Amino acid sequence: MDKKSVLVIDDDQDVLDLVSAILDAEGYEVEVVATEDEVLERLTGGAQFDLIVTDVWMPWMSGLQVAHFAHVAGHTTPILFMSGFADPSLEERVRIFGEDTKLLRKPFDADTLLGAVDDLVHPEQKRQPRKASSSRSASSRSGS
Repeated sequence: MDKKSVLVIDDDQDVLDLVSAILDAEGYEVEVVATEDEVLERLTGGAQFDLIVTDVWMPWMSGLQVAHFAHVAGHTTPILFMSGFADPSLEERVRIFGEDTKLLRKPFDADTLLGAVDDLVHPEQKRQPRKASSSRSASSRSGS
C-alpha cells in the first residue's frame, strides 16, 4: 500500500513538529511548510498531496486563502483546517470548500487528529480508537 502524503501548513513550529510526528508515526508521508513562499511553491510546483492540513489564522495567509489557492491551482485535495479561535462562523466558512473539508479545534490530541485525517484520507473506513491515549496535544500560543 502506498504511503498517503500530507502537506501540513502552520506558522507555529511546535504545531508543525507535533502534527508531523503524529502523522509520521502512523505511516503518512509528511511535508511541512511554515511560510507563504513555501506554500505557493508546493501548491504550484506539481506536487500532489492526499491531504492538506492548514492552520486557519497565520500572519501571512489564512487557511481559507490556502484552500482557495489550492483549488485555483487545480488541487482537489481534501483539506483539514485547524483553529484555536472560537469563531462560530468558521465552521460554515470552511464548508464553502466542499464535503471533503473538516475543522479541527485546537487544542486536540493525537487520536482526534488521526480520526479527522483518516476521515478525509480514507472516508470509506472507520478508525478504531487507540487503547492508550497520547498525552501530546496541539494547542495554540496565539490562538491560531
